[in-house]
Amino acid sequence: MDSNTQFRVSWVTRKVHAIIGAVLALALLYACGRGSDAEPEAVNRLPLASLKLNSLKNCDAYKTYVTEALVEQYRPRRGSQLPAESTSGGPQSAPTAPASGDGSASTASSAPTHVTGTNNQEAGVDEPDIVKTDAKNGILYIARGNSLRIVAGHPPKELKELGALDAGGNVYDLFLDEAKQRTVLFSAHYDQRVPASPPMGGDAMTLPGFYQRVQYVVSFVDVSNPAQPMLTERWTLDGFPLDARRVDTRIHFVLSDPLELPVSLANDAAFWKLYSSYYNAPNTDAASAIEQQIVDAVRAAIAPIDAAALLPSITIAKNGQTVTQPMVGCGDVRAPKVITRPSLLTVASFDTDGGNLSASAITADGATVYASPANLYITQYSGGWFNNDEHRPQTAIHQFSVSSAAPQYVATGVVDGWVQNSFNLSEYNGNLRVATNSNVWSKGVSTRTNDLFILQDNGNGELAARSSVRDFGKGESMFSTRFLGPRGFVVTFRSVDPLFAFDLSNPDHPKLAGELTIPGFSTYMHPLDEKHLLTIGRDGSTSGMQLQIFDVSDLAHPNLAYTYSPALPPGGGYSYTTAEYDHHAFTFDATNNVLAIPLSYSSSSTYFNGIAAFKIDIAAGIREIIQVDHADMANTANCSTAAPIIAPCNYWYAANPSRSVIMSIGSEMTLYSISDAGVKATSLTPPIITLGSVVFPPNPPPPIVIEPAIGLAQ
Repeated sequence: MDSNTQFRVSWVTRKVHAIIGAVLALALLYACGRGSDAEPEAVNRLPLASLKLNSLKNCDAYKTYVTEALVEQYRPRRGSQLPAESTSGGPQSAPTAPASGDGSASTASSAPTHVTGTNNQEAGVDEPDIVKTDAKNGILYIARGNSLRIVAGHPPKELKELGALDAGGNVYDLFLDEAKQRTVLFSAHYDQRVPASPPMGGDAMTLPGFYQRVQYVVSFVDVSNPAQPMLTERWTLDGFPLDARRVDTRIHFVLSDPLELPVSLANDAAFWKLYSSYYNAPNTDAASAIEQQIVDAVRAAIAPIDAAALLPSITIAKNGQTVTQPMVGCGDVRAPKVITRPSLLTVASFDTDGGNLSASAITADGATVYASPANLYITQYSGGWFNNDEHRPQTAIHQFSVSSAAPQYVATGVVDGWVQNSFNLSEYNGNLRVATNSNVWSKGVSTRTNDLFILQDNGNGELAARSSVRDFGKGESMFSTRFLGPRGFVVTFRSVDPLFAFDLSNPDHPKLAGELTIPGFSTYMHPLDEKHLLTIGRDGSTSGMQLQIFDVSDLAHPNLAYTYSPALPPGGGYSYTTAEYDHHAFTFDATNNVLAIPLSYSSSSTYFNGIAAFKIDIAAGIREIIQVDHADMANTANCSTAAPIIAPCNYWYAANPSRSVIMSIGSEMTLYSISDAGVKATSLTPPIITLGSVVFPPNPPPPIVIEPAIGLAQ
């Protein structure tokens, strides 16, 4: 294995889920905000000039930056016992109105008149999801395990699976281009690997050297014949996807590629022994000498590596041919003046058939992605900056223009605090609104505050601060944010739930207009109309899921109009929905004012695992229509009926309800509830009955591959 390959192979040891990266990023923010035991005033801020991105021009400049980033990553520091990990991903959470199909007829044999789609944050910007709908034909495209399942939902009484495609790995997101009749699948390919010696026996996961190799793959599928989906092109990527957005037929995709120590050094026991000795050094002079040895070792290990090995590559398989090429060149990379954690973010744009691929890159450890129809923004937490161990928590925001050409870097801004998810960002009339939460330590005391900023591109590569509302909700954590035109709403929580309403109509003078304090908290806010918000979260006891309708017609006096919590089983229990933190699980049919969400609850005597639908009425409140249980399908898929049955089979928990689609044919509404177990079609107009169902086969386990476990960092 050459040195270039050795450098790239170690990325597979990274955490594979962005949510883990989010937790690590927030932990780093906390640690950096807290500072050392001495804890001087934590008021240090990195200036915007240090964060603006500049072209590195050539491969020598890029390699120098990466070298210094790795040096700082592995430079030992007193007060830390392990080398810090680079972090990626970011808190994820919540968006706007669902897309709809159109039609003309209303009979059972006609096309659907209305079909809900992905609950996107911004109109005109599609987000990847595990379920997409072909509104014209009433077809559901479902990412389920290792496959794409294609289900004909229209007419509902003839619900059936049309076709399926084995993606070879776990499909966790997809796009559907209805007009071009193609889907784009994002999948992770997991291989369970054990060394050839010792021989296998018992549970492979307990064997020495067991690990999991992950490859991230983008697959392009022709679905012009839904019964026979055809794979037309497949990409294998270095790094892992952070997020993506689709505008028209163009997909904009952010790829995070953490850069690691060369394998020669990562597997060098003497290096790690030297590293550990730093923390046992008898005095400062001895520690400094060891630190210099470590720095020299890192530089020496990187020196022989070609700069091309430090760039992400893409392997394209098409028409029986496979080509591997770099995603970007050294000249496509931009970097700030400050040294950040060693990671490369690639912003790639391509058509939904895989054509016209173009990309640019920045040296950043990205967290959250937000997009308007014209611009894409990536946040970076101050936990990844090496300028100062005691700086105030900050978030850098990098703006790219996106179109049919290569993504172009536009500007960078910086704000105090950190961004929770994409809903903390909103572009409106040329301004970027940002809501943040900070936890600053000073003299042993933690102070948590919330701020709202309005930024504007000043034409000099800066998202300059235009105005702000500072220090609201002191001592509270931020739980949800929603910007709606010239208004903004923020929910914070500590022991009660304040809803803050902002008047942002004058971007030079935003103001906190009103506040309402109630028990519990909301994690997602959805607009019903100009005067009302529908929210989801926890009730005052925090043991039950709760829906709420707020009247915000008067920003100075927001009012709680209605609440609803599902009745728990006798003896108490706990109710839960993934829609509390995943806005794609929140399906609202604005045409019929019907909400559908996954719902689970359990107690000592009963359980439920399925989809619940509610009628939302701003005049009458919230009424449950039906609960569709998927426990029966989970049992059908997972329980053997072959004799002898050794023990009762109960797999109700395996249903894992995830999404719902509401389809209308004239005045008749059908709820399509979707889980890992399958799909059910249930009438929402009397009589409320099950019209059809499709049971999915069990997922196959990842393969076990026997090979020498090489290239793993110790």
